[in-house]
Amino acid sequence: MRPTEMLMSQKTPKARFSSRAGWLSVGAALWLGVGCGGPEPREGEALAVDEAALTVGTLGCYVDTDALDVPTPVRCIGYHDGPTYLFYEMIGASPGYTYEWSDSRCGTTGPVCVIPARATTRLTMTVTIRNSSGVVVSTQSARATLFPITVP
Repeated sequence: MRPTEMLMSQKTPKARFSSRAGWLSVGAALWLGVGCGGPEPREGEALAVDEAALTVGTLGCYVDTDALDVPTPVRCIGYHDGPTYLFYEMIGASPGYTYEWSDSRCGTTGPVCVIPARATTRLTMTVTIRNSSGVVVSTQSARATLFPITVP
């Protein structure tokens, strides 16, 4: 019997799960190149990836309404008659980054962008995030959709 068949033939779910988890760990280590002698990443690139994973946060948005508005990651939907604002905001971001917004109406390098809007507006915003050294650590997008409350 092959080793994989022996692992799969064990009766208890706990043993089967731990065996699969072990194989998954080995597979993940091989995929990541742990101990394979592959080329080391350049220092700036490794730092940027680690920073992005830990401190950049997630781009979210909300439509300014009369209610308490809270940003939601990646996309948001709102209902409002008349003029209002779309807010794009970095959720959970640490200080020390600059933000390049895809829409020039933002007019800021800060973590919040505010765009005037009317009902039936759909706008996808992209932000490029740089650390204090100017290295791009992340690029993210969020889409806001604004619908009218009353149908004309």
